[in-house]
Amino acid sequence: MSSNSSESKSGSPQRRAFKIDEAAEVLGVSHWTVRRLIKSGKLTSVRALRHHLIPSEAIDRFLEVGEINPKK
Repeated sequence: MSSNSSESKSGSPQRRAFKIDEAAEVLGVSHWTVRRLIKSGKLTSVRALRHHLIPSEAIDRFLEVGEINPKK
């Protein structure tokens, strides 16, 4: 059986992107805070029609660094 990179060790698929409310829950903040982070450029989102989707990699990077585009 081949291994899929989007699956966790338990075999269940991992989320690749989250809605704003879901990202807020993961980060432990309000959805307004997630919206402010997106607007300020500290958290990356992708627009899908009328929705913002936050890639799981963007959440991971934010948690590691505190912002997605740190000033050098």
